Amino acid sequence: MTKDEDSDVRCHTAWELGRRSLLPESALQAFIALTKDPNGSVRGSAAKALGQPSSLPEWALQALIALMKDQDSEVRGVAAFSLGERSSFPESALQALIELTKDPDSAVRSSAASWLGKQSSLSKPALQALIALMKDPDREVRGSAAEVLGQKSSFPEWALQALIELMKDPDKEVRSSAIEALGKQSSFPESALQALITLTKDQDDWVRRYVTSALTKNRWTLYRLLPTLNRQQIKLIYTGYLLKQRFDQGAPFYIRACQNFCVQEVI
Repeated sequence: MTKDEDSDVRCHTAWELGRRSLLPESALQAFIALTKDPNGSVRGSAAKALGQPSSLPEWALQALIALMKDQDSEVRGVAAFSLGERSSFPESALQALIELTKDPDSAVRSSAASWLGKQSSLSKPALQALIALMKDPDREVRGSAAEVLGQKSSFPEWALQALIELMKDPDKEVRSSAIEALGKQSSFPESALQALITLTKDQDDWVRRYVTSALTKNRWTLYRLLPTLNRQQIKLIYTGYLLKQRFDQGAPFYIRACQNFCVQEVI
């Protein structure tokens, strides 16, 4: 039925074959033939089904990787999805995913970013590709790149700086994604907190909520920053993000605890 004249039948065959966790090699060979079908919907169904079996031989994986260069953007996106679902794959597959981050179709770039993030660790080339997507003209792609980084607990300094820059994005949803990703890091530099402090005055309520969450997760670094801020900034941070009590009662104590010589300057 993989050679049926009706493309709908071939599509359905690909879908049915893909529901099986294990396939004999003869069936898999016939199935792989569908990845070269002249009909894009059939190739897409084949790509999706290839993501279902628990394991695939190398030659079957290569057929899936080849679909990531398909002329149809939907097929490329589905192939990225199927490949990203696998717990591990060869270096050639990783390189193919990285290449898709440069795809002319924004949905494919976003999909490639998402599935790169599914990997247990990010190689330097993969991380660099994601950082490059933070400057993508499409806001959905920029947001996807930030969300992927938020799934990891630590990054090199240069990657954190890219996230900090993304918090200045003109799109509120992208700013929120960048802030949320930064807040999930196990630690980050004072420059990140300074950027978050600036965003406490963001016009969007959800952006400010993400700022609140990120700041409260890093209170001790925030305490150390207090002496470098002016009284208005300290009041805003203290009452909004540190303790729910009157500023005049408690803030001077914390400032003195940080650096006594700064008390006169900030108060």
